[in-house]
Amino acid sequence: MRIRRGWRQEDVAAAARVSPSTVSRMERGQLDSLSLRSIRAVAAALEVMVELLPRSRGAAFERAASQAHAALAERVVAWITSVDGWVVRP
Repeated sequence: MRIRRGWRQEDVAAAARVSPSTVSRMERGQLDSLSLRSIRAVAAALEVMVELLPRSRGAAFERAASQAHAALAERVVAWITSVDGWVVRP
């Protein structure tokens, strides 16, 4: 995104209010040494969304999260369809 905009690393750093070395480390994939705040600031400066996806060694977490999400979605769909004139198209 930086290159598409024609920005230098210094330009991104200034817009995100981080150091140029932070931008450089991000571009090289050295994220372990960076704070989440810095990562989000750089992403926001470039109008990029950062999403975090928790994972576990076992599939139990993902299964539980999926089941809870599915149950919530079903409740929301039921609620919306109970309102006259509303149609749900997932």
